[in-house]
Amino acid sequence: MRRVITRAMSDRASERYADAGAMLADLGVSSAASTGTATVMIEGKKDSSKTQVLPDSQPVKQEPVPGEAPAKSNKNLIRGGIIAACVVVLVLVTVGLLNLRPKGAEERTGVPDEKELAVISDEPKEGVSDKEEETASAEEEIQTEQQEVPQASNQADNTAAEQVGAEKVEPEQPQPEAPVNPNREEINGLTVNWGSGVTAAQKEVLRRLVNNMVYVQGGTFMMGAQDSDSEAFGDEKPQHQVTLSSYRIGKFEVTQKEWETVTGENNSHSRGENLPVERVYKGDCQRFINRLNQMTGLGFHLPTEAQWEYAARGGTRSNGYKYSGSNDINEVAWFSENSGGHTHPVGQKGANELGLYDMSGNVLEWCSDFYKSYNSEAVINPTGPSTGNHCVSRGGGFDNRDRSSRVTTRPFVLPDTRGTNLGLRLAL
Repeated sequence: MRRVITRAMSDRASERYADAGAMLADLGVSSAASTGTATVMIEGKKDSSKTQVLPDSQPVKQEPVPGEAPAKSNKNLIRGGIIAACVVVLVLVTVGLLNLRPKGAEERTGVPDEKELAVISDEPKEGVSDKEEETASAEEEIQTEQQEVPQASNQADNTAAEQVGAEKVEPEQPQPEAPVNPNREEINGLTVNWGSGVTAAQKEVLRRLVNNMVYVQGGTFMMGAQDSDSEAFGDEKPQHQVTLSSYRIGKFEVTQKEWETVTGENNSHSRGENLPVERVYKGDCQRFINRLNQMTGLGFHLPTEAQWEYAARGGTRSNGYKYSGSNDINEVAWFSENSGGHTHPVGQKGANELGLYDMSGNVLEWCSDFYKSYNSEAVINPTGPSTGNHCVSRGGGFDNRDRSSRVTTRPFVLPDTRGTNLGLRLAL
């Protein structure tokens, strides 16, 4: 780049110098007035090594013109000196232009910028003809096109590959969601399928009932009273081994509110929503249970005598109490000495080891078994006789003595008995 700029400046200086020489020639004055040489002063110093001999440097002999005064010769000499001074000034200006450098030119290295390339491209290339330049330019264009073609081909191949991949990998189809069944509900680990016609108010009551079904872990226990138990009635013996599977039993006795919700009626003697329902015989209990199962889709039933006693004892958590949850009857039961002669709202006394209330006292509870005497055989999930004259009831009532409220006492009653102290508890 520096060489191009220097050459351009040198060419301009040569043109100006030629113009100056032409002007001197027009004036008819030699570049060297008397000696035929011009000494150039550069930077205020005389440099004899830069003495330039102009053309026609031979001394010119001045022939005196007849009749011309010597002053005219001096006038010509002065004119020649002025012209020589002008030439010197022109030369100095030219040299100054040649010494000019673009700002930061010494620091430029590497590839020229776009402006420099433009200057270079405008200058003719030494030793290279126009035809050769066109040939080189054509070759460069061909190379550029050859580089662009593979890139376009690669892009096309990639696009095709993506299309093929898209055809092979099909997007996963969203799985249709299972239709929501508004009549299906999970409560206390149980699936309730509400029957047709069950109202919102009924569901509210029955949700609490289902939520109060307590899980009882199955196990093996000795059913009945020991031979040494002096308070035991004769039909509580002999004690025998019973094994039961797991089941659920109600935390509370069935209340009048729950009974009315299912049956739409209430024949209890003492009235109150949270009082245990009473004056219901076994057939009434079975109709209530059948209707309840239709409303909930569950399988409620009366507990067997073995299930009732196992739960009253506390199941696998049993502490061997005489009454359900304590040896002190007043802590856990309403009986003849503390009830005031009537039933009480469920859950007001203490619970037993499983969290069950009123298993002793308040009302007697129907069991599903018909009554029969014990034997010493070990049994598994006994259900008792399917027919008989009497049915078993358990737990004692508000008007019974403490002896009848023990966990082993097993009163029997006629199936159609409606007593003011006879109610029920549900199993599942």
